[in-house]
Amino acid sequence: MRIPLTAKEMASPGVHKLMVHQIDRLSHELDEAKIFRDRYYEVDRKRAVLGRQLQVSYAADVAFGVCLAIGPALIGVAPALWERKPYSILLVFFGFALIAGGIGFRMKQYAHH
Repeated sequence: MRIPLTAKEMASPGVHKLMVHQIDRLSHELDEAKIFRDRYYEVDRKRAVLGRQLQVSYAADVAFGVCLAIGPALIGVAPALWERKPYSILLVFFGFALIAGGIGFRMKQYAHH
């Protein structure tokens, strides 16, 4: 709140002391606010990094689940197509490749933690 002071009031030594006191108090409050601002930005950066790591973790979990669902399904379908030799062998190959890829995703995910 601003209180207008007259020239006579500004000449008073008590007003000068109060103004110096207020300046000191505000300077101290500003220093404290700067500390909190720096802490806020530090925590905000850490939150952003952790959020990104969490997104990567979700993607790896989805890749792991998809690979382990489709891989065995391809291997399971292969015997039904056994008379069509190249296709059944390719299904088995891709099924095992997906299983290995899913396990690789999971190993990579835990290697970073």
